[in-house]
Amino acid sequence: DPALKLSIATDIARRWAHLLGPRPKAGAASEASFVDARRAIAAWRRVSELQPDGVEALHALAALYRQVEDWEALLSVDEKRLELSEAAGTRSDSIAILRELATTAEEKLRDPKRGFEYLRLAQELDGGDGSILGDLRRMAERLALWEEMCAVFATLPGLEARLEVAAIADEKLHDPRRAFAVVRSA
Repeated sequence: DPALKLSIATDIARRWAHLLGPRPKAGAASEASFVDARRAIAAWRRVSELQPDGVEALHALAALYRQVEDWEALLSVDEKRLELSEAAGTRSDSIAILRELATTAEEKLRDPKRGFEYLRLAQELDGGDGSILGDLRRMAERLALWEEMCAVFATLPGLEARLEVAAIADEKLHDPRRAFAVVRSA
C-alpha cells in the first residue's frame, strides 16, 4: 500500500530529524552528528521519492543539506521547491526561493553569475520590484556583471531602462558608440 509506505518512511525520517538535536561541534560527537545527518537525508530522500510533491520532505532536506554544507544538493532541492511553487502559482514563494538560490550560488558556491541569473528570474517574476532590481544592480557593481545588467534593463519597458543601459555602456563598459545607439533608439 503506497500510503502505508509513505507513512512509515515519513515516521522514520521524522525520528532521524528528532535525533539530530543540538550537539557539540568537536571530535567524535561532530562525526556522529554528520553520520546521523546523512542517515536523516537518506530517510527524507525516501519520503521524497514516495511523495515527489511533498513540501515537508523538501524543507527537511534543505535544512539537512545546509547542516552538512552540501550546497549543490541544496540548490537541487530548492529548484524542486521552486518548480512546485511555480506549479501552484505562488509567485511570492517563488521569488523568495529564487532569492535563496541566488544567495547559495553566490555565497556558498562562489558562482556569482549563477546567483545573478536566479535574481534575474526573480525580477522577471516580480515584474518591477525595486528591491530585486536594486539587488541585481548591487551585485553587478560588486562583480562587474555589466553585460548581464544591460540584459536585465533591456527587458524593462520605458525610457529610464534605456538610459540605464546607455549609462552602463558609457561609464562601465567604456563604449560611447553603444551608449549613443541605445539613446538614439529609445
